[in-house]
Amino acid sequence: MATVLLLYLFISLQVINQYFGCPEECDCSTIKATCGKQRGKILTKVPGPLPANVSSLFLVNTQIAKLEDNSFTGQKALKQLVLNGSLLTEVSEGAFKHLHNLKSLMVANSLLEVLPLGVLDTLVNLKQLYLIKSNLAKVDPDLFDYLKNLEELYLYRNKLEALPNGIFDNLGCLTKLHLGGNQISVLPANIFDKLRNLQILRLYENQLNYIPSGLFDKLLNLTELLLQFNYIGNLSSDTFSQLQNLNKLIIAKNRIVEVQPTIFHNLLNLRLLSMYSNKLVQLPDSIFGKMKKLEKLYLHDNQLITLPDNIFCNLTNLKLLSLNQNKLANLSMHTFNGINDLQELYLHNNQLTFLSDNVFSNFQKLKCLSLSSNKLYCLSGNIFNNLNQLTTILLDNNRLQNIPQGLFDFLPNIEKVRLYDNIWNCDCWIFYLKNWILENKNKVAKLNELRCKTPVDFYNQLILTLSESQLSCNFSLTNVTSKLDVYLQTSMTSTKQHSSMRTVQSKSLQTGAVTLASIQKATDSTKPTREDSSIKTMSFTAAHDLSSAVVINSNSTKITIFHIEKMKKIKNLGSARIPCKIILLLYIVLGAIQLCFILITLYVVFAVRKMLFYQISTFTVPVVLLRLSESFPNATGQNYLGVNEA
Repeated sequence: MATVLLLYLFISLQVINQYFGCPEECDCSTIKATCGKQRGKILTKVPGPLPANVSSLFLVNTQIAKLEDNSFTGQKALKQLVLNGSLLTEVSEGAFKHLHNLKSLMVANSLLEVLPLGVLDTLVNLKQLYLIKSNLAKVDPDLFDYLKNLEELYLYRNKLEALPNGIFDNLGCLTKLHLGGNQISVLPANIFDKLRNLQILRLYENQLNYIPSGLFDKLLNLTELLLQFNYIGNLSSDTFSQLQNLNKLIIAKNRIVEVQPTIFHNLLNLRLLSMYSNKLVQLPDSIFGKMKKLEKLYLHDNQLITLPDNIFCNLTNLKLLSLNQNKLANLSMHTFNGINDLQELYLHNNQLTFLSDNVFSNFQKLKCLSLSSNKLYCLSGNIFNNLNQLTTILLDNNRLQNIPQGLFDFLPNIEKVRLYDNIWNCDCWIFYLKNWILENKNKVAKLNELRCKTPVDFYNQLILTLSESQLSCNFSLTNVTSKLDVYLQTSMTSTKQHSSMRTVQSKSLQTGAVTLASIQKATDSTKPTREDSSIKTMSFTAAHDLSSAVVINSNSTKITIFHIEKMKKIKNLGSARIPCKIILLLYIVLGAIQLCFILITLYVVFAVRKMLFYQISTFTVPVVLLRLSESFPNATGQNYLGVNEA
């Protein structure tokens, strides 16, 4: 009886050990075992025995060099096996024998160069196979023949140079294939033909030179195709013609010089298209077809010089457009027609010198506009008028000398502005910028880098430290006329957009019929449409001393001279101080003098020219040319040259 009891206890202990025992090299839970260096033990072989009910086994950071036959005997419940970080160089053909229930197998960060044929034949229920970040340089064409239920195959970050034809023919259930980070230079034209259920194909970071015709034609369910970081130089017009379900296409970081006009026309469901970092010089007018679902388009870091009108007109759902790091010098007012829902536009690092008034007029939903690192020397006063949702505008590293009056007053939601690294000219026209910055310090980046470049007296001085008494306007004829033109153009354009009354007032400026009385009258008749915290009025201490004028608010607090009210209401004409108005009058007078001088000069030149022409035509004398012969002798027998003929 005692013997039977002892035998029962022994068997019970064995069963308990089998199901609940854990090797000292491992950390076991109910269904998971993790073995490796974190337990303070260096593994050189697969530990055992493991609890029979373990379904997930992780062998991490080991020194296992070889997987022997039947290495996982007794682990029939195993569904997930991970060998990550080892010195593995060899796997026996029967290493995974009896793992019929295995769903996921990963071999990563090893020294494995080849897998023997038949090593995966028993894994008939495998769904995921990771053979990644190893030294695999060759794969047998029949290696995956028995993995008929495989759904995801990862072979990235190996040293594969080629793939044998037919290697994927038995993987009819495959939905995801990752071949990135290898050294593949050529793909057989029909290598993917049997992968009818494939949805994701990643071929990036290889050495592909071209895409064979029809390579993707059978992948009718493909939704993601990644081809970036290759050496592709040309794509035929039918390369993607059958991929009507494609959502994401990346062909960036290649050597593509031009694209065919119809290459994307069948990609009706595409949402992301990336072609950045190629060598594109121009784009065909109709390249984007009817891609109404496209949301993100990346074209930056190419060599684009110009963009055709209406090139984006079919992309009615576009949210992001990157055109930075190209060679764009000009943008037509029709360039961005059709993309009214755009929210992010990146144009930095181009060669833009000027932007037309209406170039952004359709972007009522735009939130981010980047114009940094161009060659912009001026901006139209109403260029941002319709950008009510704009939160970020980047204007740094350009050639701006000043900002039009009221430029930022049409941006109620602005949160971030970059203005540094420009060549600011600190004269009386800089006060709008200074005052706007003072009111919006928390929105302006790098305040300490907003410094004057000209004139020499203020070089490198902070704009915020400028005072009224320091500044004056340059009255050279060239400066006066150029600034007057810009100012009047800005005023005229802004005025027309708000009220006919203000339009008449601006036109009176252009014709020169401006008096202090008319300006004051226009101010009184113009009602502000925005709420002001205080009402500003103008008072004078002496009628003859215009410099003594001050602006007073309801609390009798003095405000800086040249504080110009919002251009949107043209209130700057009324609330400006008398010296500024005199300057404007002087600009008009000097411009008129210059025009008169030019007309007088032209009159004198034409009069002198007419007089000279009359004199020449009066005293013209005909000239008769006589030919003297050398051979007629005179009476003495000599010719006319004095040489005796005899």
